[in-house]
Amino acid sequence: MKIFAQNSRCPSQVLFAFDEVADANVEKVRWAVAYSTRAGCVRLTDRISARIGKAKWESAEKQFITSLDFGLTDPGALEFLSGLPASTVHIANPEVVGTSRNCFSELS
Repeated sequence: MKIFAQNSRCPSQVLFAFDEVADANVEKVRWAVAYSTRAGCVRLTDRISARIGKAKWESAEKQFITSLDFGLTDPGALEFLSGLPASTVHIANPEVVGTSRNCFSELS
């Protein structure tokens, strides 16, 4: 397993990391990030699908973990990820819900 970190000086590190590890042998994808945007999720999943092949991507087991802290995660990202074939979405610390322009008032 490889771990990649992204910061303000390397803003596309996660995207480029998948280029390094994604190939036709991929059977499972585990993706853990602090915050998710729909645009970022679409960009990354399109890139992985192109690298490993659409059929392989659709059949691969996918586990996504993200956070809702401070309301920075886009609800559309969660909808997008949960709608992918063979995917599950997990929320880290679901009891911690902050406020911002993307406010989550209550989790069910």
